[in-house]
Order: sequence, then C-alpha cells, then structure tokens
Amino acid sequence: MIGWEQGEDGIVVLTLDDPARSANTLNGTFTTALGAALERLEAERAGIAGVVLCSAKRTFIAGGDLLDMRASAGSVTDDVALFGRLLDGQLRRLETYGRPVVSAINGAALGGGLEVALATHRRIALDAPETVVGLPEVTLGLLPGGGGVVRTVRLLGVVDALVGVLLEGARHPAREALRIGLVDQLVATREQLLPAAKAWIAANPGARQPWDAPGYRVPGGAAVTAREIERHPALPAGVRRQLAADHYPAPHSIIAAAIDGAGERLERASEIELRAFLGLVGGPTAANMTQACFFDLQQVRARGRRGPVPRTVALIGGAEWTGEAARLLGRAGIEVVAAGSADLVLSDSTGRAPADDRVSLLSHGPLDRAALVELVPGAGVGEAEVDRALALVERLGKLAVVIAGGAGSFVEPVAAALAAERAAMLREGIPAEIVDTAAARAGYALPAALDRTPAAVGASSSAGAIDATGAGAPPPLQELKERLLVAQALTAVRLLDAGVIATAAEASVAAIVGAGFPDWTGGPLRYLESFDGGVEGSTSPRPHWYNRSR
Repeated sequence: MIGWEQGEDGIVVLTLDDPARSANTLNGTFTTALGAALERLEAERAGIAGVVLCSAKRTFIAGGDLLDMRASAGSVTDDVALFGRLLDGQLRRLETYGRPVVSAINGAALGGGLEVALATHRRIALDAPETVVGLPEVTLGLLPGGGGVVRTVRLLGVVDALVGVLLEGARHPAREALRIGLVDQLVATREQLLPAAKAWIAANPGARQPWDAPGYRVPGGAAVTAREIERHPALPAGVRRQLAADHYPAPHSIIAAAIDGAGERLERASEIELRAFLGLVGGPTAANMTQACFFDLQQVRARGRRGPVPRTVALIGGAEWTGEAARLLGRAGIEVVAAGSADLVLSDSTGRAPADDRVSLLSHGPLDRAALVELVPGAGVGEAEVDRALALVERLGKLAVVIAGGAGSFVEPVAAALAAERAAMLREGIPAEIVDTAAARAGYALPAALDRTPAAVGASSSAGAIDATGAGAPPPLQELKERLLVAQALTAVRLLDAGVIATAAEASVAAIVGAGFPDWTGGPLRYLESFDGGVEGSTSPRPHWYNRSR
C-alpha cells in the first residue's frame, strides 16, 4: 500500500498505491500501512533528511472510503470512532516528526486526501486540469473528520476557512487552491513534482507547522461567532439555503467545530471535530446525501464513460440554440459539421417533438449554464449512438439522463409539480410568506423554483381557506413542507414507473440537479420510503392533501 524508497540524499519517498483499488482512499488498509511507515520513520529518524508523500495512481488520495461509510450509515460504531482517533494520531505524528514532510499532489486530493496533505509542511501540486483540491464532505451531509476543520482554521483563519473552503465544499482547481492557500507551490509536469519536493526539503531542514511554532495565533483571531459567519457577505447562496433549512445539520456542525476548536490546543480541537463528525455520520441526512450525491451520481456519470466521444457533431435547431451549442462544443475541441458527415447528430428538443433519426437534447435554461441535460433518442436511434451522446455530454462537463423516446421530459413535470402545489396552497388562502417559508425550510432554493405570479395563484379559494377576518389558521409548516416534497416525489415516481426514465439513480439525480428537489432527502423515492410503510405510507397521516397530489 505504501512503498518506501530512500536515496543518497536521505529523503524517504513514500508512494501510496492501494493494490485493491483504482484510487487511493482512506480506509483500514491505509491506516495500517501508514502506521507501519511511521514506526519505521521514527526508528530510522537519525538517517532521514525528510519525507515525500506521493501517489502511483492518477490521483493523490481521492478521499475517505464511502463504501465503508455507507456500511456505517444509520449507526455510529465503535470502529468508526476508533478509526477517526487512529488517523488523527497518525497525522499528528507525521506533522511533528521532526523532519520536513512534503505532499507531491499529482491529481485529486479531496476530503481525506487533502486532510493528509494538510498534515505535511509543504503541498506541491501539478498544475493540470486533473488536479482538484478541496474538502467536499458538506455536500454529503458530513464534515471533514480527519483534521480538515482543525488545520484549515489554523492555516487560513476561522472566517476564510469556513467561507472559502469548508461550508461550500467546492473542488478547487490547482491555481485556485494556490490562491486560497490550500497548496503552496505548482509545477508544470509530473516529472517536476519529486525534484521540487526534494529541493524544498533540502532548503528547509527545520520545517514545522505554523501552529507548532512559539507564539502562533489563528489568522484573524479565534473570537468569531456563528452569527458573523451566517451573515458574511461572501457566503455562497447554496450555503445560505442550507443554513435556513431544517434538514442540513452539517453546516451548523462545521461552524461550531471550527469556532469551538479555534482557541484550543490542536489535540483538543481534533477531538471536537471528530465528535461533530460522529454526530453526523450516523444520521439520515448523511446517509441520504451520500447515496444521492455520490453513489447515484457516480452511476449516472458511469454511463457517460461507456461510449467514445464523437469527434464531429451536427446540430439541428434554431439559430440561438445551435450557436450556443457550437460555442460549447468548440471549447471542448469538438468540430461542428454538416449532418451527413457527423459522428453524432444532435437537435434541440425545446418546444418540439423528438425526431426519429437523431438524439434530441433538452436543457432547462441556457445550455452553457445547465448542470444537467436530458437526452431524448428518436425511435431509429441505436444504443451506440446514445452512448456517444452521453460521452459527449460528459466531455462538456455536464450530467445527462436518457428520456424514453416520445416521453418529452422528466425534469419539466417534476419541477411543475412544485409550482402547482404552491399555487394550490395560495388558492387555499395560505399567505405566500408562509408557503415560501415552508419551502425554504424544506430546502428549496427560492424564488426561482416557485411561481408567484397572479396567474399561478388564481382567484378561487377552496374550503378551509383563511378568510378576510383572519378566521382559520394556516396548516403547520411541517405539513406544508411535506406537501411540496410529496407533490414532486410522487410525480417523479410515476414517471419512473411509466418508464420515462430508466433507473432510480437517474430519477434521483434528475430531480435534484434538474428540478430542484432538496438533496437532503436522498431523492424522490428515498424520501417517500422514509414514511412509515414506504411510498404508500406517505398517504396515511395526510389523506386530505395526498389524493390531490397524486
């Protein structure tokens, strides 16, 4: 798992290479191998000038092993806590080893991978598209539990660590990571990584972490409040949405762990961080988000990697759409040609029925900004052509789901169900402010997903509505939240059952990414299954609104 090579310069190169996986991950195999390497390093310290961590894979370390995490979902076992404390101890031994330690980052260093790198004294990264650095745990309903909170706070300061790294969970390209301070140096080629690491070791024999130096103070000070963070003007909109909702505990836990640990010794701060992690890993939100935002997403992306990327594409559609698509293809190095000589023919399906002899593409909004597109193959299109279209969309950096020919769209009716349910609430006389509060608390992004126009609301009022004298009270927020969620979820499940979309994973990703369904649920099917009795169990407590939603 960890190879050892020492040259005449006294520098030990530890090469990470998990023989059982295509990428290095943090798991029991890793900690066993790291423990053995640390014991040897400590035993042979007198003859060692420094240490370089590098990877034999295309990535550095991809992160924690989410298969192990999924096995622990819903319960916090003693093994999870023991693993966390073992890793914390090993990384602390590494950064206090007494010799300079450098990470040579040749690709992705995400989650636990970056946490390992943060425990080294220098991070040198390859300046290439495949190098991405970040702590994306919050996007899975978790927080970095291997020192990510503790060390980014000490490296960047409480505010910059939270606002710039931890709360959004972004994956930063190499140059952005350098600007932020997550890496210290970039090199142009893989071949330059090891020489650069060794040169830095030779020039810095007494290297240590800033927080281990006498007189160290957290940049910007440790006296920061949660209110300051929640109101920070640079806080991304998606983070604000999660903080306002009822079902995203991870951002609150991250803020608390960062603030509570900032003024503590690193060992105590690490324990605070680990306890916060353990409080999340056993909860339903982390299980749901890990399923939807990692496993389902991986399943959807995997299909885009089956076919070859077409070298030439023909576009059929209006001038605006074809111009936008041509620019996007050009940036990806794909040539646009006439239909008779193209590897793939794509047409715009917006507002028109799909053609039998081509793959129609539907994006909801401008194509260049769409995170997800729907591909609608005509009756005469074969599977190989669909695979080429999926591979093309993958090359463009977007997600794609395949819609059964002639079905039109999955995303549009699921999105429309949300607007229709809100309009029904308004017709009942429930104030718009209460409806929108319920939507925000359910995790919806506002106001784009909901229509507030008079036409959507209508003039009629149903029985039980709030009258002009104020008689009648609006339903509890919990009921309103569930009405909005169930309306979308049932629509999605009906479309899945009808074969409009092929798999539950695709339905989950399309509903979340395309139609705005909150990701804390794990997707429409998983949300309905959370009711007692599963999908049908969602009817029993609310018969007065459920039948209409169906």
